[in-house]
Amino acid sequence: MSKLEKHAPIFLNNTESKLYPCLKEDMEVEFAIIGGGLAGITLAYLLKHMGKRVAVFEANQIGMGTSLRTTAKLTIQHGLIYDKLMHTKSPGKAKQYADANRKAIEFVKETISKEQIECNFMNMPSYIYTTDEKYIKAIQDEAEACKRLGIEVNYKDQIPLPIKVKAALEWEGAALFNPNKYISSLAEKFTADGGRIFEETPITRLVPGEVSVLETDKGCKVSARRIVIASHYPMYDGLGLYFTRLNMQRIYVLGLKVDKEKLPKGSFISVDSPIRSIRPIYEQDIVLIGGGHHRVGDDQHEAAHFEELKQFGKEVLNSDEVYSQWSLQDYVTPDSVPYIGYLNSSKYHNIYVATGFNKWGMSNATNAALILKDLLLMGTSPFEDLFNPQRVSAYKGKTFINHNIEGIKNYIQGKLRTVPKDTFPDKGEAIVAELEDGNVYGIYQDEEEHYHIVDIICPHVGARLRWNSAEKSWDCPFHGSRFSIDGDVLEGPSTHKLNGYKEGKNKIHPNLI
Repeated sequence: MSKLEKHAPIFLNNTESKLYPCLKEDMEVEFAIIGGGLAGITLAYLLKHMGKRVAVFEANQIGMGTSLRTTAKLTIQHGLIYDKLMHTKSPGKAKQYADANRKAIEFVKETISKEQIECNFMNMPSYIYTTDEKYIKAIQDEAEACKRLGIEVNYKDQIPLPIKVKAALEWEGAALFNPNKYISSLAEKFTADGGRIFEETPITRLVPGEVSVLETDKGCKVSARRIVIASHYPMYDGLGLYFTRLNMQRIYVLGLKVDKEKLPKGSFISVDSPIRSIRPIYEQDIVLIGGGHHRVGDDQHEAAHFEELKQFGKEVLNSDEVYSQWSLQDYVTPDSVPYIGYLNSSKYHNIYVATGFNKWGMSNATNAALILKDLLLMGTSPFEDLFNPQRVSAYKGKTFINHNIEGIKNYIQGKLRTVPKDTFPDKGEAIVAELEDGNVYGIYQDEEEHYHIVDIICPHVGARLRWNSAEKSWDCPFHGSRFSIDGDVLEGPSTHKLNGYKEGKNKIHPNLI
């Protein structure tokens, strides 16, 4: 297996993606959806079934972002969420969260059956577990919260995995599937009904109004009466201050080849530290192990996380045969509830957002599509208050404060970082250096001894980028934008690439208002 294949997400390896055209001319549409992941494509599918004129605009290829890099668990067990929500919000809000995600999972199951989608779907229970006595009470409290909310979970002292646990909760309504095959099939149904998808079409500007206008990187303009931003991180803020209340996290995933008889019967997540997420892929005799969570740009030893996951796999599954490994990025909200609804209800009533899925994107992205469909077509949803992006709880609490302190600290540290002069990196390495034109650049030397030189001031709000040795990318520790060695945008919120050597300094495009 080549290095490129080994570092590709496993669901990419198993799916032939259909290519859609890029936008080459101005157009008008009733509903414009920015982002072709699970949330965007599901919403487009739903709206088209209601006879609406819908277009989806994807910066790369549909389903190829976080939707493809996930471990793809369909479960309402989002960590120890229900006891937390009962105490920080209310029992009613906690039940709404469970009901919304259960409804989303039922929708996926029904859609797969109705549309006869081949996506390796399998009903399979999910488990939360601990190997540490100090977390037993937390598991028990979660079990009690679930009982009060009418969520049927089973308390266990063992799980179908060779790990000695102290306590666990089983939910039998969970499932596993291939998200890329599912998204691709929904996209085909959507376009067969007359919907339009444009790939390789980054939206770089949004001009709000009664009829809003989107502008692409090629200068094409799209007029739309309703716009949904489902681009993972909002590419346009609309004074919603999302950069202050979305904590960006890197997560690492390892795919291990395992003997068929050792494939576990379920999906799992620990509450211990470090957290370990586990799920099997039965059709390939592979087990995915996720973990190594950290804030984007805060960890200078990204590659070490893969070694830790490999060691865990060796101990638990007696395998160290790595089939594939990759990392992904997700966004966490201060109160553990996604932002789904009006981008900024005090300013705009025709621009909507779905973001902050808190590492549980399969159910939460589908949930977002269902809620947004109701808001777009009926003006209301039974879940709109819980997921309201402008709710007060999104702006307070220890998590909100710590996120902003870390962001400011990283911004200042980047500006003050010393710059080596007259040095160049070894093959496969990168440095930050001031060159003869007086500007500071990031310099990477590839295995063919070619240098890749880019201005490493982030075009979003001007923070200094940091090198990610595991993914060979330049990452922003302030708001999470990521760029390739040649400056192409890998992850938002930045909508503009980095300039190369002697192309001038990067211009700042915050897209905040």
